[in-house]
Amino acid sequence: MQQRNVPMILESTVDELQKRGMRVKGIYRTCGVKSKIEEICEAFERCQGESAVDLEHVHPMNLASVIKLYLRKLPEPLMTYELYNDWIHFGKTCPAEPDEADVEELKRLTRRLPLCNYETLKHLMLHLNRVTWFHESNLMCPSNLSTVVAPSLVWQPSTSADHVAAIIDAQHANKTIQCFITHAFSIFGVDRAKDWDDFFSKYGVEEPPKEEDAGNVSDDEDIVDDECDLDDDDQLFVPQPPTPDLLKSTRREQRVDDRASSCQGSPEEQKRRFEKCARREKRRSYTTSILISPNVERPLPVTRQKSMEEKAALNINAGDVTVEVSKVRHYTTNTDIVKSIVDF
Repeated sequence: MQQRNVPMILESTVDELQKRGMRVKGIYRTCGVKSKIEEICEAFERCQGESAVDLEHVHPMNLASVIKLYLRKLPEPLMTYELYNDWIHFGKTCPAEPDEADVEELKRLTRRLPLCNYETLKHLMLHLNRVTWFHESNLMCPSNLSTVVAPSLVWQPSTSADHVAAIIDAQHANKTIQCFITHAFSIFGVDRAKDWDDFFSKYGVEEPPKEEDAGNVSDDEDIVDDECDLDDDDQLFVPQPPTPDLLKSTRREQRVDDRASSCQGSPEEQKRRFEKCARREKRRSYTTSILISPNVERPLPVTRQKSMEEKAALNINAGDVTVEVSKVRHYTTNTDIVKSIVDF
């Protein structure tokens, strides 16, 4: 039997993603459900030979998380410890717009990989480049994908005590993976035009607008890798902050379904559903508490309180009755209007 160069778990999950997950918002950057991911991995461990694992009903977010988890759990990174410094050096010296010489350098480095690593990396990078074809729907351009995928492909041979250096190396690794994704077809010598036609002929997916260079796609959103997956099976697939474009997608779809169902039923039922939807549409408002502390260096003016003796007498006129207000008691006499005592 011919030796398999690409692991079956990667071939199967990538194939299923390319069938129905390429337009999912935030694919690869959004957490899947941890229990479901572990269930899929265990199913592949149990399968014998070429027997397939049924992935037809698995959510695309879980499929993408399986790919990243599998790569992270390898005893050695797919791009090997041996070439770690080369990948970091390339990311450090590579310009913002890599030229043909930079692509040739990546070609040279990839030829130093073992055959299985080379074929698996090729399979993965071509797939990630195809994901960027649908960037207008999934919001995943090469820079966004590299941010969430690089930690699963490149890591240090041993834990370093220099955390600052590790962070800087991670940034260089991201840049290297971004270049891989952008120029995948050139690096691995694959005809992009033919691959485009073969892809849409095989999967029957609606074609997005063609772009000569996926690297021209820009996305200013900040992306954070999803190192921890969700534990709750019933939890919705929620994005990690900061990603405002995804925070509202799942619940917005639910509201649309509610509005559609509200068109059925009696008038009273429709009214009740409408009021329920209206309450859910209300946005939460937030207030920020501001603590104002006095300036201790600035003296506060003390206002001197005057006594009643120092104040001028106040006369209140009410028709024929005159009341003089002072510290002592006064009685009004010879009047039928006021019969009271003013006591201070």
